[in-house]
Amino acid sequence: MEDWFHKVVYAYDGGSTLYTTSYLGFDKAKDVKAIVKEEISIANLQNLDGEPTRYKVIINRLDTIIELTQINKYINGEEFEWEFFSDEAFNVLNSLIHKVGMENEKYIQSGNSSIYNKENKKNINGGVELCLGWFSTVRPGQGSLFINVNPTYTTFYQPL
Repeated sequence: MEDWFHKVVYAYDGGSTLYTTSYLGFDKAKDVKAIVKEEISIANLQNLDGEPTRYKVIINRLDTIIELTQINKYINGEEFEWEFFSDEAFNVLNSLIHKVGMENEKYIQSGNSSIYNKENKKNINGGVELCLGWFSTVRPGQGSLFINVNPTYTTFYQPL
């Protein structure tokens, strides 16, 4: 699976979308409905039998090109299309921000915009732990883009 991302910048949105800067390892670059099935095994995440957890991953290729031109026009004070405020471009920028946090093993992503520090947690009753983290999003500002960062907490069940 690691060969797929060789020299390709990628960002996962926390849901069902993986953004890349280039095509991944599909056999036929021209095949619009390309589907790849991979089976991955995570050794340090074991199931109840003590075996590594196995996941089946299906990747569907969509050739959507996300243009950042409207964001660039907005930042430069030029005339732009208002529709870009709900554009996929903000999802890409948010995913890239969260990628930075996720590259460090001490963080875990929950949902699309929240990252939590696995080392900064407190045990609470009932096998539940409280984790401190942050919620962040990219938003348009007065002639620029802003990164909104807010502290947040969430609960996770403690590992067995």
